[in-house]
Amino acid sequence: MLVAYMCSTVVVELRNTTLLDIGGKIDAKNLVKNTRYNAYLVFKLKEGSKGLERAKAIVRFAEDIAPGMDHQATDVFLVNKTGADVGHVPRPLNYGWKEIKLGDFTHGEKDKGQVEMQLFEKEECNPKPGLIVKGIEVRPN
Repeated sequence: MLVAYMCSTVVVELRNTTLLDIGGKIDAKNLVKNTRYNAYLVFKLKEGSKGLERAKAIVRFAEDIAPGMDHQATDVFLVNKTGADVGHVPRPLNYGWKEIKLGDFTHGEKDKGQVEMQLFEKEECNPKPGLIVKGIEVRPN
């Protein structure tokens, strides 16, 4: 059985921002135990979008966050980049939407609490217009 969970049903467009920080959460009690999941950002890029070439993504259980502990972020490329180094690139969907894998996690027997998913870019303080976000989708691997 394939079940997908959308963490948001509101479509949002970035118009005038210099920092990117998009996140979602899902309660582990809504997920099937002993299952591996992928988290995807579902989005579109408007013509003329810029500053969105590269960002970082993290997917983790909230209770795994310890003070002073850094989690390894994954590079994601929102714009198709030929020969992209290590990282994730977008995959086209219907009606102009795309998805990009933010990361994955396994919901084990003892896991509880919330899973947090985050896409961010906070180092390059240049304008980032043109990103339209449909939501973050979580589905079994």
